[in-house]
Amino acid sequence: MRTPCLLVVLALVLTACTSTADPVDAKPTLAPLTALPAELRPTADRALAAINALRAGLGTRLAQELQERGPDGAITVCRDDAPRITAEVERDPGLRVGRASTRLRNPKNTAPSWLAKHLARTADARAGDLDVVAVDLGDRVGVAMPIPTAKPCLSCHGPRDQIGASVRAVLDSSYPKDRAVGFGIGSLRGYFWAEAAKESPAR
Repeated sequence: MRTPCLLVVLALVLTACTSTADPVDAKPTLAPLTALPAELRPTADRALAAINALRAGLGTRLAQELQERGPDGAITVCRDDAPRITAEVERDPGLRVGRASTRLRNPKNTAPSWLAKHLARTADARAGDLDVVAVDLGDRVGVAMPIPTAKPCLSCHGPRDQIGASVRAVLDSSYPKDRAVGFGIGSLRGYFWAEAAKESPAR
């Protein structure tokens, strides 16, 4: 007669354990930037400004190298200049910024946890169909902006069999585990992302 009582006790224990775990596993929800509460917009704007600074810095250097050295030079920008440009943007206290994709070229560009699920869910989307998204992270606000594949990107990120031999050689040497190929014009290559602290630290 004790067995049913024991089963009831075990069921209650398991239910309690499950209920306790749920809040811990809960993830913040991303939404379009325009839906962010007004009080969070100043912080989101700082994050967005950081993304735009990274985009501009990389875009300028990529354009220079494409004009002067072609796609081979563009690869060195992502390999050598991107970390420096990222570090310059992050000099502003309370900011983190980066790039992420489901098909990484540089394994260091892993998505932050708050972006990972959204990144996977939108991996096959067209960038033009996606919004800039934001999320309240408690002490910070996270913002992510889609990265579209433009025609010049195909020389390094297009179908592998359509990438020039010299570019493939540089990629194989610089990124032995490269997965950032096979994209088409307009497809999503990943996201620029940034986090900004809600209260700017004292300088």
